[in-house]
Amino acid sequence: MAVRGWPSRSRKARSRRGCTATPPRNSGSPPPWRGPWRTAILLYLDASSTAFHVAQALKGKRDLTIVTNALGVATELGGRHGNRLYLAGGELDERYRAFFDPTARAYLAQFRPGMAIVSTESVSPDAGFTDYHVGEGELCRQMIAQSRAVTMAVDASKFDRASIVAVASFAEVDRVVTDRAVDPAYAAVAAGVDWMAA
Repeated sequence: MAVRGWPSRSRKARSRRGCTATPPRNSGSPPPWRGPWRTAILLYLDASSTAFHVAQALKGKRDLTIVTNALGVATELGGRHGNRLYLAGGELDERYRAFFDPTARAYLAQFRPGMAIVSTESVSPDAGFTDYHVGEGELCRQMIAQSRAVTMAVDASKFDRASIVAVASFAEVDRVVTDRAVDPAYAAVAAGVDWMAA
């Protein structure tokens, strides 16, 4: 099922040839989780603080279908407004209040989200999107591979640095939502990526 306004993987692959990153949008367009919402898709939210804020922004929406490994996301969206929520379990990482272990990864392996919203600690033109937490990085890689469309939500403070765990290359991402305008260094590696300055 295609997600309205989001390129499918096959569409993105076809459009990547000769494309450049989409210029930042300064017209007041909201991030995708604040605008009109299609509820008939499965949405994956990771265990990042950014995903928690997305969950808070979605609290007023109805009939969402959410899968997550984060207790905070589950608390915000589960048991309200007709939402269906799937929460991966296992051994709790107390610092992150989330599940990253083999039990969680095995549970999440059965899902094919229409959209994954993921955030990382760092992003650079050379290293792509990287993180410090090995378990989080591994689980994010898994869900990126299983999802039809991927949004990477990263604020300006995370740019131009690299962490130790690889999460995704620009080729694996459909949209970047950030508060930073695209510059030539990122435009060169983000060809075909919808770069949304929110």
